[in-house]
Amino acid sequence: MPRYTPIIAGDITIEELYSLLSRTNRGVLYYVDELAGLIKNMGRYNSGSDMESLLSLWSGSPSSVMRKTSDPLVIGAPVLSLIGTIQPKILPSVFKDKQDNGFMDRIIWIMREEPVTLWYEEDIDAHLVARYSDAVKRLYALTSAGLKDGSTPREIELTPEARQLVMEWHNNDHASELEAASDETYAGALGKMDIIMLRCALIIQCIYWGYGEADNEAVSVRAVQNAIILTDYFKRQAIELHRYLYSGNPLDKLTEKQRRVYDALPNRLITIDRYASKAEELGMNRNVFKKFLANNKLLFVREDRGMYAKKLIE
Repeated sequence: MPRYTPIIAGDITIEELYSLLSRTNRGVLYYVDELAGLIKNMGRYNSGSDMESLLSLWSGSPSSVMRKTSDPLVIGAPVLSLIGTIQPKILPSVFKDKQDNGFMDRIIWIMREEPVTLWYEEDIDAHLVARYSDAVKRLYALTSAGLKDGSTPREIELTPEARQLVMEWHNNDHASELEAASDETYAGALGKMDIIMLRCALIIQCIYWGYGEADNEAVSVRAVQNAIILTDYFKRQAIELHRYLYSGNPLDKLTEKQRRVYDALPNRLITIDRYASKAEELGMNRNVFKKFLANNKLLFVREDRGMYAKKLIE
């Protein structure tokens, strides 16, 4: 009997996700609006094996899932992309007792301030939309046509020049960063970045092919160069996340915008009327600035009505 086998899954249980992976060779994108719920429910009924299975899937290793209530599932060549969002404030509670198993280290984190979305009359150029649509359709068609025997993905090698660039990056830059971070909490995350860089290079090369800018026979130097730039950004994000989670310095808990405003303020005699305009120049409106002073009791002390001073931070 035919079965619905999508490549994008949203509202799906972990068990059904494994079932989907076992019957498709196209890979699956698992979109979760709130990662917290997914992570908290892992292992609720099977003593943590869900987390172990996801760790195995990340490495691309063949995986099997055994359940009392269903037939065994075998995933020969797993390809799973998991994407979602989570509130920074609940990260410590969500990942409690899960930091040491390497799950956090395998996630590409992006922590950024979301600006207020403005509305405009202009529409996106229809030509750009059409080009993007054509590229996606071309990549989608390649997924099945590019398989050797219907189940084994086709391997795409690096060009000799790209391979040399990868070696230089790993041995000179990446290895030294790992050594310097050996005692830091984010060392494990940095240790996964060499694999992430190679995966990004492959994705970027496929995007070039989708737009008709390159072939899909080998990963080029151009793709590797841009993958390195992207990976360096992911490294900075991982370090920022770990400082947010583990640092005892309250300044490390601030967003980039909050830190800019904080640095622009004097040590004492901080009044809302006097410095609200400065905060607005840095992207923080008056009401938010007022709450920023009043609510951050580890950073500011109220000296008088509407007047604050910075606390001494060692």
